[in-house]
Amino acid sequence: EYSASHPEEQRYAYLHGVTQSPNPGVQLSNGVICFQRRELIKKYKASKDEEGNWIVDSNGYPTAEDTSFANTVDIIESVASIVYSKDYGETWETSPHTPLGVMMDELTVAEAKPNQICINGRGGTEAAWNAGKVYRHIFFQVTPIDDRESFSIDNWEADYETRITKEDSIVNAGFAKIEGFTIPGANKEIQPFWLFCNIYNPDGYERHSQLLRVSPDCHNWFKVKLLTSNEEIVGGYSSIASTSDSIYIIIESYRVGKPMKFINLTTEYL
Repeated sequence: EYSASHPEEQRYAYLHGVTQSPNPGVQLSNGVICFQRRELIKKYKASKDEEGNWIVDSNGYPTAEDTSFANTVDIIESVASIVYSKDYGETWETSPHTPLGVMMDELTVAEAKPNQICINGRGGTEAAWNAGKVYRHIFFQVTPIDDRESFSIDNWEADYETRITKEDSIVNAGFAKIEGFTIPGANKEIQPFWLFCNIYNPDGYERHSQLLRVSPDCHNWFKVKLLTSNEEIVGGYSSIASTSDSIYIIIESYRVGKPMKFINLTTEYL
């Protein structure tokens, strides 16, 4: 009940949800198919109607129709896990989730070592989460298993040195391990390396300057090149794919009536 001393007491609800990611999954060297999965608990506040009455259900909580993004107060937990199949999609299993208390959102995955999956996640959002939690995180599967039929994911190990920086935290990222890549005309393959593509905006939340980074080991990251103009506003979601001699990046343009940006990287960038 509302007390006389707190007539404007706010009502809240806590809802659990499971979602997939805007990025693709991967197939490991042993044939296991892996997709990323996010679980989150959101805290919502109730709204008021035109007469100033709370819009709540019979128990005094916000209704299902009143759980919009604008009503999100905080995200209490957001953890990542992997849904994987050892029989090429006939049956599926779910891994343990990443530790509580470490925000993981808009997930990307890659094969770190043979048959070892890793998850790269955005650690926050500019709208709802505490600014102190927004750096990116990477978790590695602790024990790789080469045999496909006995494959499982036991637990996750954090690599806190792989937090890129806070300036990369605002939006879903393109993240990929590039293997078997050969520069046209070269007589050997380049050693595996990692690419990370995301918004670069150290001075604010405006989405511009899509930055490409490269790493030889997924630990040490080096800036390569801005892929969009510093003056151009973009949506910023990106995804990376490769063949033996080409690397492609798709970037979301500004979200109102603009086409996607398609970039074919050349040796000029690498």
